[in-house]
Amino acid sequence: IRDRSTQSTWGAELEEQKNKIIQSVANDKRKLKQYEDQILDELEAASGNILDNQKVIDSLKKAQTTSELLSGRLKEAEQKSVSIGEARNTYRAVATRASILYFVIADLALMDPMYSAL
Repeated sequence: IRDRSTQSTWGAELEEQKNKIIQSVANDKRKLKQYEDQILDELEAASGNILDNQKVIDSLKKAQTTSELLSGRLKEAEQKSVSIGEARNTYRAVATRASILYFVIADLALMDPMYSAL
């Protein structure tokens, strides 16, 4: 209940940002894996001196620039995730109190039938 209260308290906007970050990180990791697989396939298929194979060299350069870009985005996503976590933690005390209040009100009927809901 505390997590639900926290989520509804700190808003759908931050939750949406968090989900976008998770999707972005997953997509970036998938791209890196595809580049790795492509490079390995090209290296396996290459014959002769690898340094003379322009296709492999171009793929390596492209993978390097993309990897640098994606690693920058991953760092940025990590920083955003930390800031979202901090924003979420500021509301944790409110969510804890709300969950305690909910259970106290729910248990009032056990103490006195006057508080039971009809």
